[in-house]
Amino acid sequence: MQSKEVYVTGTIMKNRVPGILDKLSSDKDLQKRGRGACDDVVRQDGKMAVVKWFDNKPIVMLSAIHAKKPEDECRRWSKREKST
Repeated sequence: MQSKEVYVTGTIMKNRVPGILDKLSSDKDLQKRGRGACDDVVRQDGKMAVVKWFDNKPIVMLSAIHAKKPEDECRRWSKREKST
């Protein structure tokens, strides 16, 4: 895709990048660290990144445009506290 200059970002299934998942934190480790915990692997040339983070469950994202940085923070609605 990069040779054709097609740049993509999106979530992917874990079985699509099995070798890279060994370099990332496990699902249990991210869950212990809590919502918002993340880990990333970036290619040496910096042209592709795989980011795994924990929200309600572990999510894996592949990007040919973005890396983990800059990181932003999201405010979520809490049913229990009835506020953001």
